[in-house]
Amino acid sequence: MQHHFNGRCFDVLLQMQLSLRANLVSRFIPAKRRVGFDKKRSKELHGVVINERIPYLHNCHVLDGLMQFATHLGCDEKIMSWDIPLGEGDAEFANKVIRQGKPNVVISPCSSHELRNWSVGGYAAVVDEIVLKYGAQVILVGSPAAKEKAFVSEIETQCQQTVVNMAGQDTLKQLLCLLKKVDLVISPDSGPLHMAGSVGTPVIGLLAASNYERSGSYQFPQLTVDKYPNAIKKYLGKEVTTVKWGTKAEFPGAMDLITVGDVLAKVKLVLT
Repeated sequence: MQHHFNGRCFDVLLQMQLSLRANLVSRFIPAKRRVGFDKKRSKELHGVVINERIPYLHNCHVLDGLMQFATHLGCDEKIMSWDIPLGEGDAEFANKVIRQGKPNVVISPCSSHELRNWSVGGYAAVVDEIVLKYGAQVILVGSPAAKEKAFVSEIETQCQQTVVNMAGQDTLKQLLCLLKKVDLVISPDSGPLHMAGSVGTPVIGLLAASNYERSGSYQFPQLTVDKYPNAIKKYLGKEVTTVKWGTKAEFPGAMDLITVGDVLAKVKLVLT
């Protein structure tokens, strides 16, 4: 496989993934310096494929852990900037969806892991309350995947108030433009949660299956509905302070610990 690089040897390889597949693939990339994680975070042969390690950072957010690689290479200034090139068509799409003169709220209800998803009934109740109390337009988004479109359709069906279903109708760049223009985003642990934060839009993260301090919104942690400690207690019988950092609570019913009232309390902080 090495011949594909035409004899080129890179100065530095940043091995920022820990999976066995990523570790094995990296062995075929020629590099003088192979920088990886500390021993405590290493797994699946990670230590075999690197020759330098970043230092251990206690109980850190994933993003801070990745920023350690830049620090290791001598980049002392920490600048969080996501300059993603967008086209005029992307902005035009978002402008057509936005309703002027009223709050616009995006709900992206699906995560890549179903056990991180909140309930259809919960989302529908939140939609109805936001429309009634704040006169907002609520926009449901999701990927073109059949499961996600079906999930979003179920939410739309259960809503008593009008909701805009945009699932599967946008590209990632169009979605990013939309997230930038709305007043609020609600999402479980998913890509759109982090996309919203990257463009400065307040985002309510719904987390019970994972620890928001590790993988939740980096920009708006205070808006997180955090039921992770409750899930750890209920399903593992432990206090959150006693489990290993990164422990998942992906159990059926964990996300049901989040109530409609919990979410609406966070909505109130943003829309009033």
